[in-house]
Amino acid sequence: MNADTEKLTAELRDELATNSRRKVIDPRDVPCRYSTLKQFALSPLHYWHACQSEYEETLSMRLGTGAHALLFGQPVVTFTGAVRRGKAWDEFKAANSNACILNQNERRQADAIAAAINGNELARTVLFNGTRVEQRIDWSWDGRAFRSTPDVLGVHHIADLKCLKSAEPDRVMWQARSMHYAAQAALYRRAVLEKFGKKVRDCFLVVVENKAPYPVSVLRFTERALDLGDRSCIVWNERRRLHEDSISYPGYVQSIVELDVPDTDDIDNLGLTFADEEDAA
Repeated sequence: MNADTEKLTAELRDELATNSRRKVIDPRDVPCRYSTLKQFALSPLHYWHACQSEYEETLSMRLGTGAHALLFGQPVVTFTGAVRRGKAWDEFKAANSNACILNQNERRQADAIAAAINGNELARTVLFNGTRVEQRIDWSWDGRAFRSTPDVLGVHHIADLKCLKSAEPDRVMWQARSMHYAAQAALYRRAVLEKFGKKVRDCFLVVVENKAPYPVSVLRFTERALDLGDRSCIVWNERRRLHEDSISYPGYVQSIVELDVPDTDDIDNLGLTFADEEDAA
């Protein structure tokens, strides 16, 4: 066995040991969030997995998280090491567990993204004019504990900040459809009404591109979009209740499915239904 193979074997052994020690979380024991509830658009198994608090952070998500933290006054620290592994990384991560950690290049990009948003008057008004940022809302729906944290809560509006590949409105529309952004806004609107007895008038999406020149767009959900989003939340919540009550979290299907091949036109349209999540939320 060569040195490289021994190293990979040791890393695999350590990973398996970590997985064996990881506590399995019963979804009923933690507040339901939008990020977990929306997994019912895929399957109950995806919901269960999301409740285990494990996800792989992409570069775009780190940039969005960094810009988000800079804008909303959260701690951000810069890691100057070469790689995110090893003793130096473990010690730095432990010493800054409550901060957003970026490397030097990510910090430069996050600074540029934050500056682009601060330089946009519409975005600045929606995000910071008489608003509270990241106010956690603990509430209940059908007797189930929920926890929602809109990026921005104003007197009559809520807003969420997204860092995406494109801020061009038509492209954002398709991204919003794929990633259920209207359902997120609708759920937050429910949370505000339940907790504070206040009806949200407007729900905004502030979008910034994750590459230079970092254009910014401010979009407002139509009432139709919010109604469709709310309907999705109702369906997901019914599925949540059903599967939590039965303690059953299956995948996509539970029986054999006949497999055919799609028509050429259907293949061409598949690209509209699969979009990478690029935001930090």
